[in-house]
Amino acid sequence: MTGEGPLRVGETTIPRDAVVDAELRTGRDVRYLVAALAALLSAVLLPTLAVAVGVSFPTVFPLGALLFLATPVGLALWLRSSPTTLVVETNEETYRERVTDDRAWAEAVVEEFGENGE
Repeated sequence: MTGEGPLRVGETTIPRDAVVDAELRTGRDVRYLVAALAALLSAVLLPTLAVAVGVSFPTVFPLGALLFLATPVGLALWLRSSPTTLVVETNEETYRERVTDDRAWAEAVVEEFGENGE
């Protein structure tokens, strides 16, 4: 892919001569991990705080149990996630864009600007 004109990464337009390196990275989606840990923390804290202010435990127990059961769902989603991200580096900044539909375009960018591309 020897394109002409600027390279567009996300909402940013980068001049092609400013690009130093490009690569595809695969990792875990941290949002699922944060949601699972927040559910676990809430499963403990919310019923505790409710009982501390005078609500009876049998009333708040289902909320705590539901939040506790949501934790493994979030952890399973986190373990199964593997989003691919296009990372384009310039001398000034690093730009990232999640690759969803156009993987061939992202691979062509890596081929052109990656360390072995020049």
